[in-house]
Amino acid sequence: MKVFFTNHSTISIIKNDQSQFHIFLNSDSGKIFYRYKINSISKIRHPGVYLGTDIGGHHYFIHNHYEVDFASIASLSEFSKGQKLYLNETKCQNSQTEILGIAIQYVNDRRRYSLINDNCQTLTNVACNNRRESESINNWVGGLALFALFALIVKAAS
Repeated sequence: MKVFFTNHSTISIIKNDQSQFHIFLNSDSGKIFYRYKINSISKIRHPGVYLGTDIGGHHYFIHNHYEVDFASIASLSEFSKGQKLYLNETKCQNSQTEILGIAIQYVNDRRRYSLINDNCQTLTNVACNNRRESESINNWVGGLALFALFALIVKAAS
């Protein structure tokens, strides 16, 4: 699959069988939407970049998910998995065109999913603010560091 802008209002996708389809941009294109991860004990966000709609009105997103193993384009039902979607209210420093361009590059490069280094949150943070980070990984690392510090204090006190 190859994805590219044909103009400032359309994204064209050439599938592996050489068939094409087009996604038409709208005022929400480039915005970050998320759902909560399914079967998770904590409220971990699974974000993606909203692209737009095809001629039939079907909505599409770019996200990076372990089930696919690389950044890909997903329909609304594939992205949401039946869960409610929320708009990420964080202000992006990049423009709509830059966000879409970075997300499309992830797809074209077939960026592999990595829980630690390149997950769904990493993709949207890079696209939105050029920051290669994952809030969930940062929280886990912070929690582990706090636990380690607590364990050292308990050990020193005994």
